[in-house]
Amino acid sequence: MDPRTICKKTKRLRGKMADICNNKPVLLQQISIGVALGQRECQYQFRYRRWNCTSARRSIRKVLLRDTRETGFVNAMVAAGVTYQVTRACTTGELLGCSCDRKMKNHKKNKKKFKMTSMPEGDWEWEGCGGENIDFGIKKSKDFLDTRYRKRSDMKTLVKLHNYVAGR
Repeated sequence: MDPRTICKKTKRLRGKMADICNNKPVLLQQISIGVALGQRECQYQFRYRRWNCTSARRSIRKVLLRDTRETGFVNAMVAAGVTYQVTRACTTGELLGCSCDRKMKNHKKNKKKFKMTSMPEGDWEWEGCGGENIDFGIKKSKDFLDTRYRKRSDMKTLVKLHNYVAGR
């Protein structure tokens, strides 16, 4: 479940995943935080069940190798956690190379302009990021999680990709 381990184990990295693993350590760190977030949410949701989404190696590995609803939920929570954390890091300025949501900027332009009192020269007002760039979070989540499975079309892979989309 650890992204750094995935980067080390996969010897023949290509494309977007290789770029993230080799060139973007800050993004990889945010993905790791997102995976941990998804895992904590899974533990919270399963807190009263026999298997409570424990992160013990053997326990989580056994569940992820089977085709169960718990596996689907874990995959969805991991995708949701990664998407959320990358989006949040982008909005707070921890990630470089991403911007504010452009849809919100266009929405602000379309609003009626209110007459404001003039500010003294040299002062300015910070409007901040108009909205979180969720599209950036979704894109980076896809780049990291889906890349390993895109070329395969067996049923297990298709279900896993579906669960990732459901989580996002």
